[in-house]
Amino acid sequence: DNATGCKDAIYALWDWVKAIVQMV
Repeated sequence: DNATGCKDAIYALWDWVKAIVQMV
C-alpha cells in the first residue's frame, strides 16, 4: 500500500526532526 509507505516515511522523518531538535 503506497499510503502506508508514505506514512511510514513521514513518521521516520518526524523522528529524525525530533532528534535534531533535542541536540540543539
